Amino acid sequence: MGMESTSLSRTLKGMEAMGLIERRKDANDRRSMRVFLTQNGVAARRQARDLVVSVNDRLRELMGSDAVDRLLIEMKRLNEILDEPDSLMAGLDSGSLPTTSLYE
Repeated sequence: MGMESTSLSRTLKGMEAMGLIERRKDANDRRSMRVFLTQNGVAARRQARDLVVSVNDRLRELMGSDAVDRLLIEMKRLNEILDEPDSLMAGLDSGSLPTTSLYE
């Protein structure tokens, strides 16, 4: 899923507390957990999917299908670039980068 294990664990705990999933030990591998959607989880997934479809349809109405298709292609490319931070940073002048953390 592209998440750190601690973030994934925290997310699953929250979803479990909300009654969206249940976790069960894997019968074949005691180190593993299996994750299943509950009935509430299935309903929430359906609601989220329907919302995404509605938003996509509305964007196509407002922007036109060609513009949305181009946008999706460029967003995919942006994700590919951001997945390779060394490649992104290689072309930057190190003198122009901040020397302090944003979180200090």
